[in-house]
Amino acid sequence: MCELYNCADFFIIGSPSETQCLAAIECCLCDVPIIMRNTGFVTNLDLEEKNQIGIIGDNLEQAVYTIKNSDKKYMPREIVEKYYSIDEMCNKWIKFLNMI
Repeated sequence: MCELYNCADFFIIGSPSETQCLAAIECCLCDVPIIMRNTGFVTNLDLEEKNQIGIIGDNLEQAVYTIKNSDKKYMPREIVEKYYSIDEMCNKWIKFLNMI
């Protein structure tokens, strides 16, 4: 899938109720900006982070137009690695296990 993601200018996930959206996370890790609704993992991001991973909202047509016609440099990999890196996940597991 990485080869396919790396050929794309952006990734669209149109689901109104994604829980985690691993495909969008994979795209972000390939540094491909995403277009999706405010659902799943992006609900935990602040507005600045959402703007750096792509276009988050309900207007698909406007999002595609904006992402295709913008010179903006998106940084989805940098944002997602803050939350889903191996070190961060290990820290979350340690914190969780210490609570039990």
